[in-house]
Amino acid sequence: MNRTKHRTLSVVAACSAVFVVGMALAACSGPKPELVSISVGGQFETRYLVGDSLNTAGMLVTANFSDGTSRTLVRGEYTVAPEGRLGTANTELTVSYGEMTATRKISVGSDLTNETAIKSDFAPLTFTEDGKSIAYRIRKPDNDDVPRPLVLFLHGAGERGNDNDLQLKNAILKTFLSFKSPMYDATVIAPQCPASSQWVNWPWANGNYSTAEIAETNELALVYRLVQSYAADTELVDASRIYVIGLSMGGFGTWDLLARHGETFAAGVPMCGGGDPSCAAALAEIPIFTFHGDKDTTVPVAGTREMVDKIKAEGKGLLHYVEYAGKSHNIWNDAIQFKGDSKNPALLDWLFAQKKTAAN
Repeated sequence: MNRTKHRTLSVVAACSAVFVVGMALAACSGPKPELVSISVGGQFETRYLVGDSLNTAGMLVTANFSDGTSRTLVRGEYTVAPEGRLGTANTELTVSYGEMTATRKISVGSDLTNETAIKSDFAPLTFTEDGKSIAYRIRKPDNDDVPRPLVLFLHGAGERGNDNDLQLKNAILKTFLSFKSPMYDATVIAPQCPASSQWVNWPWANGNYSTAEIAETNELALVYRLVQSYAADTELVDASRIYVIGLSMGGFGTWDLLARHGETFAAGVPMCGGGDPSCAAALAEIPIFTFHGDKDTTVPVAGTREMVDKIKAEGKGLLHYVEYAGKSHNIWNDAIQFKGDSKNPALLDWLFAQKKTAAN
C-alpha cells in the first residue's frame, strides 16, 4: 500500500472514530433538561405603604430543571409584577420566567395611629406540659408562605397576673405602629407570669446575680419549652431566627434565657434588667442589644454596665448598648422604638438581620 492510500485510510478511520465518539457522547448526554418550575426566595420586602412600588432587592429566583439541577436567575431574565404604585388590592407579586410563574404574598396598607387595632390580633392561649400551665398571647405572621422569625416578649413585674391581657400593656404593641414593621411577618409570643412569681427569683434592686446559685424558675422553663414547641413547626418558624425581648423583670428573664439556652436564640434585647456576669464568654457569642436609664432607682444601671463591660472584654463585637441620660426605669417605650444613632443601628432593623449559624 502506498503512503497516500495509507494516509487516506488513516484519515477515514480517525474521522469514523470521532463520529462514533460524538454519537456516544450525544447518547450519554441525552435530551436537554426541561424547565419544570421556578421558585422565589431570599429576604426581600413584602410589606408596602399604599403608593409604594415593589422593591425586589434581596429576591432570589431559581429555575428548576427536569434532571434535578437548578440555576439562580439574574435580574433581567425574569419579570416581576405588578408594576407601578401599589394599592390595598395588591395581595401578591408574580415572577415570570419563560412559561413558568411563581407568586409570593405581599401586604399593602397604612401606618396605625394607636395600638388598639393590633391588640385583638393576639390570640389568647394556654400552654400546658407535665401538669404545669402558662397563659400566653400569640400573633402569627401576616405572610406565612415561608418560615418566619419568632419573637418572644417577656413583660415586667407590673403586668403579672392571670388575665392573659396585661402582658401586652407595655412596649410590644408599639412595634406594630409602622405598617412596614418586620414584626408583622413574625410569630410573636407574649406569655404572662403569674402574680406570685417572677421570671428570675432574685431581688431586682440587687442587680446582677449568679445562675449557678439561682435556679431557673418553673415559669421561665415552661416559657422556654413553649418556644421550643413552636420552633418545631418548621413550616411556620425559621428556627435560625428566634429572638427574645424583655423589659425590667423581663429584662432579667431575657438575660437568663440567653445564659441558659443561648443555643436557641439568634439575638436578645434585655431592657433595664440584670444578668450573670460570669456567663460573659458565652453571652459574647450572641448578638445582644441592651438598654438602661442612668437614673434608674428600681433596677441599678450598674448591673447592665457590668454585663456590657464583661461581654465587650471578650472581643466579639456583637453587643450594642444604649444608656439613656437622665432617664429612670421606664425606658422601654423609647428603647423598643429606637431608630438608631451615630454608634448603634435601629433596633428592629438590627434584630431581624440576626440569624443563628453553626458558628454561634
